Amino acid sequence: MCSDATFGGSYICAYGSRARKYPSGTRQMFVIGPDMSVYARSRNTTGHLGSWVNLGGEIRHSYQATDFWLSWCPGLNDLTIYVRGTTGATYNKVRSGNGDISPSWRAGTTICFDDPIVIPPRS
Repeated sequence: MCSDATFGGSYICAYGSRARKYPSGTRQMFVIGPDMSVYARSRNTTGHLGSWVNLGGEIRHSYQATDFWLSWCPGLNDLTIYVRGTTGATYNKVRSGNGDISPSWRAGTTICFDDPIVIPPRS
């Protein structure tokens, strides 16, 4: 298990962590928790940390960082969270520019009319 010095919490090291800084200055971190679900936590510009939010789902138990990734779509100002589920299929949730995260996981990938930017694991 790993923990982040800024965001805290415990997550599975093999999947890594992903973070995004939004135009507002808020940073958000995404990880795979001990129960194999995706979690998110935000930190605003004053340094206040929000609570960890369980986004649900269950990643396949491959322990490979390539089974968990984020993609930023600049034109739509959307961030898409991707995981490979326990069946090996790809699922996604979208965090819109206003901060809302879609309530359920959807199968497949999303469409980005700009060139999407894949966010690598934090080192």
